[in-house]
Amino acid sequence: MKFPLKIAFCIRPDYLLRAGGDTIQLLKTKEYLEKYYDIKGDIITDPDKIDCIYDVCHIFNIATTKVTYNFIKVCQEKKVPKAISTILWDFSDVMTCDKLVKMNIYNLSRFNVNVAKAIFKITAKIINKPYIMSKAYRHYLTIVLNDVDHILPNSLEELYCLANVAQMDYGYLAGKSTIVCNGIIPTREVTISNVDLENKYAYLPPKYVLEVARIEPGKNQLNLLRALEKDNNLPILLIGSQEVFPKYYNKIAQIAQRRGNVYFIEQVAHNHLAYFYQNALVHVLPSYAETTGLVSIEALVNGCRAVVSNKKHCPYETYFKNLASYVDPFNINSIRNAIFSEINTKRNMSEIRMIINKSFTWEIAARKTYYAYIKIIEQQGLK
Repeated sequence: MKFPLKIAFCIRPDYLLRAGGDTIQLLKTKEYLEKYYDIKGDIITDPDKIDCIYDVCHIFNIATTKVTYNFIKVCQEKKVPKAISTILWDFSDVMTCDKLVKMNIYNLSRFNVNVAKAIFKITAKIINKPYIMSKAYRHYLTIVLNDVDHILPNSLEELYCLANVAQMDYGYLAGKSTIVCNGIIPTREVTISNVDLENKYAYLPPKYVLEVARIEPGKNQLNLLRALEKDNNLPILLIGSQEVFPKYYNKIAQIAQRRGNVYFIEQVAHNHLAYFYQNALVHVLPSYAETTGLVSIEALVNGCRAVVSNKKHCPYETYFKNLASYVDPFNINSIRNAIFSEINTKRNMSEIRMIINKSFTWEIAARKTYYAYIKIIEQQGLK
């Protein structure tokens, strides 16, 4: 085995323009691998740039179907071993909510979404246009999961989700997988100027309900505002891009104006987020699908209480059990009750911070990823 190992970190072309969990995971994985191990990595967004000089191609995000499939295809042609951080959940609720909002339908109840989901599936078959949970999509997942040499899901729940969505044998997938939990940036690495931030955001009231996420249907700011619509003594701060889903943002803005005491801030520098977490009463992410929910983990490590979605919508058991309250994101009463319950629950936030700093770090993620690479390369040598 020759060192340094040459790794191609493969991701969608717009990974910086539309930064998401896969963006953070790639950048931090690369950073910590190169920091602690004899590895040299290149970020590749064009499959044609893959060459046999690479020891492993590490692909991020199985949900980007066309991009991911092209990476797999080229890797096979070049005979380059393949690992994939799948970053998958059942996104059918998110996609259905997106479609409904585009149709100016904002009553995103569980019943309405289930009915719409059934209709969209039937329509997709009639017009032969693939839908997220279609037979064609399951076939795509099967091809990718069979073809890659190693799978790197973010949680045990994600591995179960992969087997369920792809309708594949769990034991088979587990046999070629390494669970690599996402990490957070430890508090000691966050550098901010509190004085500058305090001056810039002096207009914000203290102890607000915070959500850090792009303003889009899947992140469910709509039900958060509806849940607290009558509790307008409680400030709400929404931090995130308003440009991704303008129709949805306009609806949110209308409700916010009617309610009052709601504040919006566009994306801020990542190392400034600690300031907002530390000044929040609670961080709430009632998302319809999170493969991890990194912002919720970051909130906790900064001493901010958290409310997340239940295990149907995020890997609650792996990341948040006994650390945060959970909600049914479709149920407004569930969201409201969980927020006030979490606010009134006794928690040792210093202990929670220590648990997260010990359990969910990019050092641990890098170590597990590195040894997965070694395993892949050694297996290739035995073939």
